[in-house]
This record gives sequence, structure tokens and C-alpha cells, in this order.
Amino acid sequence: MNTTSEIRLFGIRHHGPGSARRLLEALLRWKPDCLLVECPADGQMALDLIGDPGLIPPLALLIYAPQQPGIAAHLPFARFSPEWLAARYAASRKVPVIAMDLPWGMQHQLTGSTSREERNDPFATVATQMGYSDTERWWEYYFEQVHGDEDLFPAIGQLMTDVRTALDDSGDQELQLREAWMRRTMREYQSRGYQRIAVVCGAYHVPGLDLQQHEATMDQALLQGLDPLQTSATWVPWTYHNLATRSGYGAGVLSPAWYDLLFEHRDGTTIHWMTRTAQLLRSKGLGVPPASVPASVEMAEALATLRQMHQPGFRELEEAALATMAHGEVSWLEVIREKNLIGDRMGKVPDTIPLTPLQADFQAAVRTARLKRALETPDKVLLDLDLRKKTNRSASILLHRLLLLDMPWGTRRAAGERTKGSFRERWTLQWKKLFGMRLLEAGLWGLTIHEAAHRFTLHRAKETRDMAPISEWLRDCLSAELPHTSARLAQILMVRVAENSDILDLMKTLTPLVYVIQYGEQKPDESAELLTLIDRLKVRIRVGLATFFIGLSDEQAVEMPGRIRQLMTDIRLLKEEADIPEFLQILVEAAESDTTHPYLSGALSRFLLEEGYWTSEQFVRHLREQLEREDDMQRASSWCSGLLTGAEALLLHQPDLWHTIDAWVNTIPEEAFLSVLPILRRTFAGYSAGSKRQIALLLKQRENTSRVPEAETIQLDETARSRLLPILQRWLFPTEV
Repeated sequence: MNTTSEIRLFGIRHHGPGSARRLLEALLRWKPDCLLVECPADGQMALDLIGDPGLIPPLALLIYAPQQPGIAAHLPFARFSPEWLAARYAASRKVPVIAMDLPWGMQHQLTGSTSREERNDPFATVATQMGYSDTERWWEYYFEQVHGDEDLFPAIGQLMTDVRTALDDSGDQELQLREAWMRRTMREYQSRGYQRIAVVCGAYHVPGLDLQQHEATMDQALLQGLDPLQTSATWVPWTYHNLATRSGYGAGVLSPAWYDLLFEHRDGTTIHWMTRTAQLLRSKGLGVPPASVPASVEMAEALATLRQMHQPGFRELEEAALATMAHGEVSWLEVIREKNLIGDRMGKVPDTIPLTPLQADFQAAVRTARLKRALETPDKVLLDLDLRKKTNRSASILLHRLLLLDMPWGTRRAAGERTKGSFRERWTLQWKKLFGMRLLEAGLWGLTIHEAAHRFTLHRAKETRDMAPISEWLRDCLSAELPHTSARLAQILMVRVAENSDILDLMKTLTPLVYVIQYGEQKPDESAELLTLIDRLKVRIRVGLATFFIGLSDEQAVEMPGRIRQLMTDIRLLKEEADIPEFLQILVEAAESDTTHPYLSGALSRFLLEEGYWTSEQFVRHLREQLEREDDMQRASSWCSGLLTGAEALLLHQPDLWHTIDAWVNTIPEEAFLSVLPILRRTFAGYSAGSKRQIALLLKQRENTSRVPEAETIQLDETARSRLLPILQRWLFPTEV
């Protein structure tokens, strides 16, 4: 071993801009001839590419197991990450950059050890003892905001030595193995003759990498017998959003855009942040006068002085911006944080970097489906697929699987919905940069589009509480030709249906399953399982529907008529005619009950008439009962709104209905009419212009074409008619003269 070589340990905080700046300054002064960085050794093949100028952070070093889909790790780097800057510095000077940590293929297999996420944060311990509520704020104050030429790395090493002495981490198997591997790597490059070896690692590891305190034979014995997974590595683009929400390797950062600004502008950080914030708020429509920027800077600096800080942190900046620019409206904080705390920066990877397995599979699928031109154009592309052709079927399968992976490259056009006996699908395609990022993230679920769609869909199904989305995914799996996935989803739904008491969710769940039964290509056993599930859904809906109608909110009442119609359509598609009278009887009871929301009651009344379950005489009788509630005009108007919403054809072909409503409107007292009028206006606002014109013709004719029995016909004299017609004109055509 070369005993004349010197090793210097640089303990950093992952993704710390202050650490990055100090580290780069130290490397420039010392000029090492070898750089060891805390990175899994099986990421070396990607680390060797770090000098490529086309690599633009944020990036993630992806390590994956080619033979085991779904086993992968993303190790993120930002342009202010100390490891990234050190590696780029070394690569630009032809200094070897070596990944020195325990291979990820070994780390993944460790069992019974404490994960990095679960281990107590040593920095949190120090921050708490020094009176800080969170680690980031403590680190920012002591290490990110301090400027000067003094070497802080020996002080950081001593601090971590004291921390590790106080904390007992001897039982952390993963930590012990990782540091033993790092020490072995350090000795190896000593023996290769390098004179100045720089070791860049998380500050917590510095005491554990003292070669004088650990014997090589002990490290070798500790590492003996480890058998890593076969892995591969490459670079993939990353985003600041991912960096903020996913901890990745070693440590994450909650405020990447803020740290980026600290790194880019060592001086004048406050004025730059305030200027960006003012521009952001103006772009969102908030009036921010120019004088607000210097006022915000002064307030932030005053807050920092009161809190004995070297310069304002992001909390001081937010408080000042909120007070002087956003007029104290706390809702603007989310806008500010999304842009100026987290940020939207996205990295780039050149074409020379090897593709991930999922990217390669996607590219192959695009070629098979002959969609390469659609992928490369930024404009919308219209696609008409004949599914009897092999290439078109491949395109359909790919697009549906991408939908399951939350990558809507294609949107189905309504005119092209597949129906029984039809083999056409019409799509609108438009590729977005965001989909490229999602494709990379999908690599966590599998190495092929097929495998990733299967695993990700099952993961989402287990995570979601509602049944309706699972039912829709099951239907989509049919078009994506994922029969095993749809079978698993059916099993999940079978368990959930017995536990779910949300009737609306059950109704939403039924419709996609009916689609599958009607237009799917299931095996007999699969169809039997789905039919059993559908029968259970129908029973739960029938039993709970009546009580569900009680106490509905206004929003639920407006939604329910459409759901009821869809429910009856589903039952008819299933050819379950015996179920129809039972459901209709439930609807009759709901329509006649005073506990039902009046809007829904009116809508159900019209539905029962259209279904032929009520005769015209029964309907008119019920109509009069509802409209003659002089004690509750609001309820009567809400009932009338439910009845008439979307009922143009009914009004035009049921003169008795029209004249009955005419008479009711004429009897409303003037003071009550003013409160009822907005409800009626909203009701008729959705009518088409053609329907409104036809209704206007009925008004002008002034002819009594009612089919109401003679004894029940309402007679209006000329004076009453002259009063009524202008009111109805205002009601139906509020914007017309």
C-alpha cells in the first residue's frame, strides 16, 4: 500500500449549495488526482459518462436489475449537488471519478437492517439541541449562509464525530457494510499509487471512514459472502418536483428552486428572489406595484436581523412577500412555493446515453405501431385505427397501456368509441415532454410497457379507496389486452363491494363492468366471475338506493338523475328485465316522498313519465300537488327545475304540462317570484336556441292545446294572459329584447 498518499474527507450535505460551493473551492485549492464519491459501485458505468456536456441536471442515476422488473433506484443530482460539481470538476481535468459505496444490488438485498429513511436523522438531533425546529433551517444558517475562505470541513468532521459518539449506530447493519465497502475502496486506490485522494461523502460518514480506526482484515471479513444482484445503470432526466417529493439517495431537499437560487446568486439572493416573486404574482393576475419589491427586501432583511440570521431565509422571504405583495392573502403562498421554492426545472440527457429498458421497449412498440412520426411532431395528430389490421391493433394496445400508466399520449374521440361489431377507434395524439419523464418513472414498475402497466395499475387499485376508478381501469385493461390485470382487479372489486356503502360509487362502478360484459372477449370463467360481481353490485344498489335519496346535498341531487338513467340503461343492457320493476318502484317512492331532494324528485317524476311507468294523468296529478305548495315556493321551484332541466322535447310535446306550469307561474306572488326567478333562469339556460324558438312559438299562438281533462283545465282571461306572457318571456329569454 502507498503510505505516502494523502486522503482528505469532505463531509457534505447532499444537495446543499453551500456545501457545493465550499467543496469546489477546496478542490480547486488542493487539486486531487483521484476523486471518490458516495455513490453505489454498480453505478460506475453511468458515472463514467458524467463528463458529457449534454448531461444537464437535474438528473437521476438509474440503477436497475434487468432480470427483475420493478427493482430499481433513482439517485438524483441537481446542479447545486456537491457530488455533481465535484465529479464534473474531476472529469474536466481527466481525474478519475470512482463510485465508492456498497453496490446497490447488495443494499437492496439487505434484510433486518434499518433503512436510511427509518434511521434517526443525526442532523435533526443537533438542530433540536441548538434550538431549531427543523434540520434545513439549522443547516442553512450555519453552512449555507456563511461566506468566507475558511475550511469548514474539519469542523463538520468533528461535529459528526461527537454526534456519532452520542448516538449508538452499531446495530445498523447497512451502515456498517456500506462504510466497510467505502474504506476498502479507499485502500484500493491508495495502493494504486494516487497521491491526493479526495473523498466526498455525506457528513455523517466522515468518522466512519477513518482508516486508522478500522482494520482492513475486519472490513474484508464483514463484506465476505455478499452476493449482489446483477444490475445496470444509466442517466435519466429528473425534475425539481421529483427532487422535492422523493428523498432518493442519502437525502432529499424540500426547496430545490430556493437552493438553486442560493447557488446561482451567492450575493443579492434576496433581491433576486423578490423580483422573481413579483413577476410570478403579476403573471397570475395580482397587481404588484414596483415599490413593493424594495419594501419586501427591507422587511425580509429586518426579519433576518431580528432573528439573528446572516441573511434572510426562504421563510423570511415568504413572510415579507405575503405582507407587502400579496396583501396578506395566505392562498398566494402555494403559488409562490410551487414556483420559487420547488420550481419546474427539468433535466436533459443526450441521445448518446444508453436507454433504460422501458424506454427501449417503448421505442420498439412505437416502431411496431408505426407511430414514430406522431411521436416526433409537437402538433396534434389524428389517428383512425382499423383494429382488424395488425399494425393498427398494436397502436391501440400501446395507447391504452400508456393511459393506464397515466401517460395520455392519445385521447379517444367520442365518434370513435368502440361498439359491438365495430372495429374502429379514433384518436387524437400529442406527445408532451412531461410524458417522457413519466415514462422514466414508470421504469420503477417494470422493464416493459406490458409489465409496468400491469404492476402500476394493481398498485393504484390497492391504494385508491373508491371502486369506480378500479372498474374503469378494468375496462381499460380489456382494450390494453391485459387479461391477468383485469382478473386481479375483479378480485379486488369483489372484496370491496361487500365493504362499500357509498351507493353513488357503486353505481359508477357498475357501468364499466357492463361495458366489459357487453363488448369484451372474456373466457367463460372470467365472464362468470364478472357476472357474479355485477349481481352483487345490483343487490347492494337496490338495497341502499332508497335510503341514499334522503338528505342529499344540492350537488348530489343534480348528479343523481344522470346516474339513475345510466343505471336503468345498464340493467337493460344486461337483459335483466325482471330487475326493472323493482328499481322503478324505488324511484316512485322517492319521487313521492317529501324527504327526497325536490330537484331530484322533479327529475324522477319526468323519468317515470318517459319510461311509461306513469300515465299522463298520474304525472299531471303529481305535478299539481308539487306546484300548489304555496307555503314553500322555493321547494316548488327547485322541483320544477329538476323536472324541466333538459326537458325541451317534453315541453314541446306535452301541452298540458306547459299550460300547468304557465298557470303556476301566474299564481306566484310578486315577492316570491323574485326569489324563484334565478332558479328558473338557470333551468332554461341549458336549452338550445332552436328549442327556445319553438317554445316561443307556443307562447305566441296563445292556443289552448291542453290534454288535461275538461274539469281540470285552467281558464285564463285576457288580462291574466297579458300579465303572464311577458313574465314567461323574461323567464325563458332573459337576454333577449
